[in-house]
Parts: sequence; C-alpha cells; structure tokens
Amino acid sequence: QKKKQKMRVIQNHQEFQKLLSSTDKNQLIVVDFFATWCGPCVSIAPVYEKLATQFPHVIFVKVDSDENSETAQAYGVRGLPTFLFIKDKAVVHQVVGANSQALLAGVNQYQGDKWSSVGEGSALGSGSQDEHLSDREKRLKALEARMG
Repeated sequence: QKKKQKMRVIQNHQEFQKLLSSTDKNQLIVVDFFATWCGPCVSIAPVYEKLATQFPHVIFVKVDSDENSETAQAYGVRGLPTFLFIKDKAVVHQVVGANSQALLAGVNQYQGDKWSSVGEGSALGSGSQDEHLSDREKRLKALEARMG
C-alpha cells in the first residue's frame, strides 16, 4: 500500500529534534500538530499542503499528536490543530485552530527572505555581483583584473 502523501510526518521526538538541529537558523519550520479524528485538522489539511507548495523555501511538517505525543507535550500543545512556527529551534509564532487566514499571515510574516535559507551569495537580478564582497576582496578583484 503506497502513500502518495508528500507532506513529511514526524514519527517521534528524536526525529523532530534531528530536524531542528539540521535546519539553518534563518529557515522557517511550520509544524502542524493534528489528529486523524479531529474534523478541523482534516478540513485545513489541503490548505496547509497548498501553502507548502507556495512557499518551497519554508519547511512544512506534520506531527500526529496521538502517534507522537512526546513532541506535542514538549511544546504544550493543548488544542488541535496547533501550528507552531519555529526559527533557530525557538517558537516564534503559534496559530491554534483551523484558521487559514492566520496560517497564511504567519507564514508571510516569518518566512524570511527566499534567498536567506539558500546560503551565501547574491540574489538573482541584484545588479552588481560584487555587493557581498568586503572592501579588501573588491580591491583584490580590481587588482587581479588590472594584472590581466
């Protein structure tokens, strides 16, 4: 039996901790705490999955509160669904309930720059490619250009 669900479901607290420690500190992680028996959780799931495709630079994961109660308890999740917004291992925002507007607003507010999670370098179309160089690096580059 194949699951065609592409949304990552965090199986246990150890996997959750690993996700936090392996994620760049500027990158937003949105966690959907849900339960299969929770009506509002089921109704907002398609909205959450659509957000994941609209914001590919944000990490969207799900935690089944029954299967992975350790993570739910660690974050004090009391109502379902609860969406936690995490940056640099810290919760920066929370949405409780199936509120799609609040969910979108939270992603918009905390997503950061599309390019900040990519690493060093300059954004496409930013004009000069030398903007990120230090003054010393610029002088060396100019000297190299003169030397041929």
